[in-house]
Amino acid sequence: MKIVNKGRGAYFFVAVFGITLFFVMFFIAPNTVFAPWEETAQWAVSTDTPPHSISDIGKPTSPDADTLVDDIPLTEPESSRVLFVGDIMLARAVEWSIKEEGAGYPFLLWDAGLFADADAVIGNFEGTIRDAEHIEQTNVMAFDTLPEYVTPLAGAGFTHLSLANNHADDFGQATTDFMRSTITDVGITPFGDPFVSESFIARIDGGIPVSLVGFHAFNEETASIVETIRTEDAAGNFVIVYPHWGVEYNHEPSISQTAAAQIWIDAGADLIIGAHPHVVQSAEIIYGVPVIYSLGNFLFDQDFSRATQIGAVADVTLSSSEILITFSPVSILHRQMFVDHELDETLRSWLGIDSLTWTIYRQKTQTP
Repeated sequence: MKIVNKGRGAYFFVAVFGITLFFVMFFIAPNTVFAPWEETAQWAVSTDTPPHSISDIGKPTSPDADTLVDDIPLTEPESSRVLFVGDIMLARAVEWSIKEEGAGYPFLLWDAGLFADADAVIGNFEGTIRDAEHIEQTNVMAFDTLPEYVTPLAGAGFTHLSLANNHADDFGQATTDFMRSTITDVGITPFGDPFVSESFIARIDGGIPVSLVGFHAFNEETASIVETIRTEDAAGNFVIVYPHWGVEYNHEPSISQTAAAQIWIDAGADLIIGAHPHVVQSAEIIYGVPVIYSLGNFLFDQDFSRATQIGAVADVTLSSSEILITFSPVSILHRQMFVDHELDETLRSWLGIDSLTWTIYRQKTQTP
């Protein structure tokens, strides 16, 4: 029997076809064969409008035809970093300690690195400044200090001080005006006022522009700063309200505090951080906006309770998508402040949050 190998003819045909195809592609008509592929490859690294076809979806582009896609530098999102502390008082026993130990005495234990690289450091200045020495009488709630005792605040990194409080007017309008100019002269920006906070707005330049709006709850109406908030919000600024409000020595906010916060949030406030109660109060989110009702004392002489000797620093980083707030507990001992992480759990409990690092995604909503 003769066996015929039929496969040899097929193999021969395939080989001849392959050689012919190779010859045509690479020697006779390379431009015709590869032109569509080359066109697609060119727009992947150019600014020209890419071909509109299903196969082009998802292909990367580059602004430079000579730059590989993997070499394009990533742009960091713009941000601003602002830090807040609570009540600062340089009178009474604090002033006496400064006279004995020197103007920089309150900051000898302070970690200067905490304020480093911030766009702004903000506190509530409780009291007045005069160029004539005044010794407060016992049981007289009027706070006064000398201009030279304010300079160390600038040296410590403070950039803004609120005058929207009940002690900025202890000695009349002329003294308040002198205090405002003195604070400005040492390189710090005052904002807010005992009576007309809407007339003293501070703006902070940075990756995210910020507007600081002070408020004094005991001399001003909640609605008095609403139009100011709307204006600053419409200008595209991140609006921070820094109110002097609440019940002293109470860790929980009052009904009037929460009601005012809702009104300001509806007007466009992006963050609210309060002062005056002299103790840390709770924090919460209202319609997508963080509200920290009180950071307690930062520098004071209220030694009669442990709660008035504990405050907080709120380190706030702002971006277009989120607000990152890191809280640090502060202890006051013998008129000196220092970060005290042994109080982390105490501070977290008072604030009523799960962690001292708080991330809030910016999804502000209006009151229903």
